[in-house]
Amino acid sequence: MLPLVLASARALALYLLPLVVWTTVTGRRAPAPGLVRVLDVGIALSLDGLFVLTLARFVPLALAVWISRALYVVAAVAFTVRHRVAPRPRAAVVAVVAVASMAAAGALWRMSYELIVWDRDWHVPLVSALRAQRVPFENVYLPLTTLRYHYLGDVVAAMLQTLSGDRLHASLALTLAHDLYLALTASVAALAVRALWPRVGPWLAPLAALSLVFASPLVLLHAPLREVLDTTDSASLCGYSFLPWASLSYRPHVVIAGLYTVLFALAVAARARPEFDHAHGRRLTLSMLTTAASMALLDEASLLVLTVGLLGANNVVPALIHRRVRGGLYLGVSLLATLWVVNRVFHGSLSPGGPAQEIALVPARHLALFSEPVPFRDRAAAMKILRHDYFPMYSAAASLGLLAWRTRREDLAALFWLYASMTVAAMAFAFKLEFNHDPLEGHRFLTAAMLLSPFVTLYAVAASRRAPVLRALAMLCVLATTASGAVWYRSFLRERFANGQLPRERTWVGERSTYAVQCHDLLGAWSLRAPAIEYVEGEVFYAYAGCQPARFAARRIGPWNLTVGAAVFGREAHDEYENAGVEGRIAAVVCGTQSVRVEPVCAWAKEHLRCETLPHGHLVRCAVDPASREALYERLDAW
Repeated sequence: MLPLVLASARALALYLLPLVVWTTVTGRRAPAPGLVRVLDVGIALSLDGLFVLTLARFVPLALAVWISRALYVVAAVAFTVRHRVAPRPRAAVVAVVAVASMAAAGALWRMSYELIVWDRDWHVPLVSALRAQRVPFENVYLPLTTLRYHYLGDVVAAMLQTLSGDRLHASLALTLAHDLYLALTASVAALAVRALWPRVGPWLAPLAALSLVFASPLVLLHAPLREVLDTTDSASLCGYSFLPWASLSYRPHVVIAGLYTVLFALAVAARARPEFDHAHGRRLTLSMLTTAASMALLDEASLLVLTVGLLGANNVVPALIHRRVRGGLYLGVSLLATLWVVNRVFHGSLSPGGPAQEIALVPARHLALFSEPVPFRDRAAAMKILRHDYFPMYSAAASLGLLAWRTRREDLAALFWLYASMTVAAMAFAFKLEFNHDPLEGHRFLTAAMLLSPFVTLYAVAASRRAPVLRALAMLCVLATTASGAVWYRSFLRERFANGQLPRERTWVGERSTYAVQCHDLLGAWSLRAPAIEYVEGEVFYAYAGCQPARFAARRIGPWNLTVGAAVFGREAHDEYENAGVEGRIAAVVCGTQSVRVEPVCAWAKEHLRCETLPHGHLVRCAVDPASREALYERLDAW
């Protein structure tokens, strides 16, 4: 495992290189107070992602990643030589703290490295395939179809896989991306609280970090306490309308959007502080714009409600965004324009042909995860959902409002109006809009409000010096929701490991986890060839697809041109290749050399096709020429 540990460390260090360069340059040219410096994390990482995607319009993504790193090194050397100074240690400290924080997130190790949630079946081959493609990307499970999706989370994992020297499997790259951004989000919250209250901040900072990791609806009152603590039914500890952050963050794009959501709120608070120096106004504006640009490819719904909240706050606190009201309006419009432009340029979810094909206004109702939507006329059920699911939101708004009124602090007033406006907008969108006849899609609007609830509350506690009773009540609310998220997490672990069962990812490759797969050992030196359309034996599919860029057939489960289903085999694979219009383009059959159950297709391919054993002997790839395709599909149909 040591080679994988070293490869992971190298990937993380090179991924954080733009943060080191940015903080070195700005630390000398534009020194700033602590709260403003924290925003540099988002600015550097956001600009890096957008720069890599811009390069990827001209060269494959993997090559774009290495070109960007070379340019960062040249820029750092040039800056150092020109100013005749060594890089300031603060930049290195920021990077070390970020990596150390990610390692500290190893407290969640079992969930990160052994539990697979959400659509990892789809993201594993997608991450690998992206490395060999240029923008616009193609969907890995629907060959020849443009990928219109909030794919920046998968791109970050592809960058880590590339920076490891193509040694990490996509499963491990996705996990590293998740842990890194979860740790960065928690660290940003902790650093902000500590900067606000240096004397007590070190004691409050760990709560700030944990409260963001375990942000959740209030579920402790769903059942008697003994049942809540002992249950193995994690679904009973979800919200009625939306999930805890510990679950949602395993969507590759959502965990990264969480960092930018917190930084957006922090930028608003920093601008409204009494001691704010307007010389740093451009830096805060840049932070908001880069946040918007990245969130356009991560979480469009959260960006929309944040922008609405910003405009609402600016109407009440006129100098919040800009010294002039008109300047604030221009920034709000610029954020919405950024959302549209980035989606069109990089083919995001909101580009033509994306997922939101039908949008309808419906009678107001509560969303429900495991049942039909709950109409407001059912008062008992509606009030129950309101008490539990929305407790973090109204408790945060109440805490902010009361503490802002009691202390007369402008930053608390600004945060209150931002949070209250965005929460009202989020609830209105979730209650009234329906996408593609699927009421559950509305939960996306509520994510930012849930995640920010503990952060804005603890910001208010740390920024206040009065009202100890109000601050104590606010902290109790945060503790209740944090405990709810932690209880859900423990129940999920008990559920997944009950009776000695193995996590789903282990079933992909038998006893051998894809986290232990070293792509270099599996495939040998990786070549930057375009992803071919291939058929891969089921027993080795995820091990191979997580290392080698390729495209495959999969079961279609959605009404539009994106599927998150798993790969298919045999006759079903033939049907999907045919439906995708690529039946005549399949280039190879890939099989294992030590498969427990050899598929009939592989037995035939090894006997009748020209096959090569891949460098380390675990796999064989058999080329499919035009003359053998008909026989191949006959074998698939007969299986």
